[in-house]
Amino acid sequence: MEKNQVKQFFQSHYRSRRSSRGSATALPAHHMLWLLLAIAMAIVPHWRNLPGWFWPVAALIFLWRGYSLGKPLHRWQVLLVTTAVLAAITVSAQSGLGRSLGITILASMAMLKTLETRTRRDAWVLIALGFFLLMTRFLYGQDLILLPWLLLTTLMLAYALLLTQGNATGSAWFIPRLFKQTARYLMLALPVGLIFFLIFPRLSSPIWGSPELFGQGKTGLGNSMRPGSIAELFLDDSPAMRVNFHQPPPASDLLYWRGPVLEEFDGTTWRAHDYILPRTASSPAQDHKTITYDIELEPHGHNFLPMLDVPVQAPKGAFLMPDWHVQQDHPVTRLKHYRGQSQLANPHSDHLTPSMRRRLLSLPHGLNPRTRGMMQRWRGQTPDTRILINRILQWFHQENFIYTFTPPPLQGDSVDQFLFETRAGFCEHYASAFTVMMRFAGVPARVVTGYQGGLNNRDYWLVRQSDAHAWSEVWLAGHGWLRVDPTTAVAPSRVASGAQSWLAAGRNWYDYGWVRGLRLSLDTWRYRWNRWIRNYNTQAQKNLLRSLGLDSANPATFAWLIAVTLLAGGVGVLLFLAWTRTSPKQHPAEKIFTALQKQLTRHGLPRTRHEGPSTYLLRAARRWPGLTGQIQAFRRLYEKHRYAPELRHLSEENATWKHLQSKARALQLAIKKEPPTPADGPE
Repeated sequence: MEKNQVKQFFQSHYRSRRSSRGSATALPAHHMLWLLLAIAMAIVPHWRNLPGWFWPVAALIFLWRGYSLGKPLHRWQVLLVTTAVLAAITVSAQSGLGRSLGITILASMAMLKTLETRTRRDAWVLIALGFFLLMTRFLYGQDLILLPWLLLTTLMLAYALLLTQGNATGSAWFIPRLFKQTARYLMLALPVGLIFFLIFPRLSSPIWGSPELFGQGKTGLGNSMRPGSIAELFLDDSPAMRVNFHQPPPASDLLYWRGPVLEEFDGTTWRAHDYILPRTASSPAQDHKTITYDIELEPHGHNFLPMLDVPVQAPKGAFLMPDWHVQQDHPVTRLKHYRGQSQLANPHSDHLTPSMRRRLLSLPHGLNPRTRGMMQRWRGQTPDTRILINRILQWFHQENFIYTFTPPPLQGDSVDQFLFETRAGFCEHYASAFTVMMRFAGVPARVVTGYQGGLNNRDYWLVRQSDAHAWSEVWLAGHGWLRVDPTTAVAPSRVASGAQSWLAAGRNWYDYGWVRGLRLSLDTWRYRWNRWIRNYNTQAQKNLLRSLGLDSANPATFAWLIAVTLLAGGVGVLLFLAWTRTSPKQHPAEKIFTALQKQLTRHGLPRTRHEGPSTYLLRAARRWPGLTGQIQAFRRLYEKHRYAPELRHLSEENATWKHLQSKARALQLAIKKEPPTPADGPE
């Protein structure tokens, strides 16, 4: 007896385990294809941040898995591939722990999981990994252009989730009804998500840690400049910063956005001097108007903050350095907003210290002898420094110098080669050569890098990476620093009208006017996205709550707001579902039978609640004996059409339904003509 009980226990336990494995049902082939597509879409946004080996491996795995849908790899094969991927991850980890390594591991888990996905339970795990991959993409940025792809991927993952729930029947590769249901569910979540975005407590610092660990940016500007470094940026129309002026903006030729200042030269590369202490505070000049503006700076990975030349004071948290450029302690690794104040005047300096003078006159010994000889000769002929500057600019203008973003390479005596041989260069070539010429003439000089000009894009001024520029500053005794831009002598339209105004042809095969217009329109939406979404911080939330009458919002207030939001959202969803609920679509044969039933009811034969169609029609045959054959024929035809699986999805205009409908109408006409026999008892 005990043995039988033990046996029955294990049998029942085994059956219960098998019955509980509804999630272990094998996936149909088209479900697996949708799953692979959704996971691939979740991985694609990480294309810049995953190692190079990942993509060919992922392509092979996804293609093979899509080709052999019903044949997943054996366990030993999965183990072999996993070991190889683990070895590749270990090699990638030699660069150090961080965000990229963690996302590589997560993406590899999703990729490898597809190899062993057989059941619905495996599919649910894979879909969860897909949602995690989407969330981790926000660790790199929240740009507007990323949003449509992430929303589409969310829709695909949700569709794959509903598809694998077992509610979808049939072998159709795409089910519009289920897709619409998925979209409706996501639409229901949007209002609740929007309210949570507005009222959920904001953190004063990034939730993922210090931005120095995760931020990244790009620019050709930095603490050094070599020939061609700024010319490379001329092909890049990505935004560098966006500016809102509090007053009417200055003319384009006055928009010099000061960045790193380069004072040390080794013959090829200019480098910034490492100032330790900021300059002492000084009052702005009274004879120049102060211009106030707000800047939205894209991350560039350096410490400098571009300011309109010349800054009056540094923004909060930054410092005005002795060379008049503004910098902060940490690199700009995320979108930064700050307010600037500047005066359109040359930066003044009370005096140059002996060490500064030596540095600003220093040149590598023995290099560029032709330039040295020419400047010594010109200096003897032109003692006045201002006249000498004009003479150099006039020489640039009259000689056959060319302004081009594809200059020939320079080696050795680079300044001599540029001035006397190639005579073709970009702004950094002219600024570098002019600064060297002034130093040979005994005049302290330096190179200033930054941006020049900008584009009025309706709501703001857009400064792009292609607006990167370099100019010179010379120091005049009794006057201070004087800005000199040699580019104005060679390509005056570059400064007066913008970086691309002097260029007759396109910079590349896709450089068309309509493409530029499309990029500007997209940047307008990106600016609004940054302003209202990315810049929605703690202070912005406080301002919103204050406008709602919640001046002193505390944790209890936030808790009540969240609770009310959840309750209102739940009620709203239920009301919406009740309002949009539709009755199941009636079968075409059922519609025909319903019309006949109404006809019989009007003639004194109502249908009872418990009565099926066949029983009801048999009772009708007894009430109309003369129509028994016609009623029986309709009954058999109705049962065949109503319960035949192959006729379930036919249109009502199909000849099959028209034939049944003609039989029903003929029977209705016959019932009108022949009166029923009286019911003497139970029928």
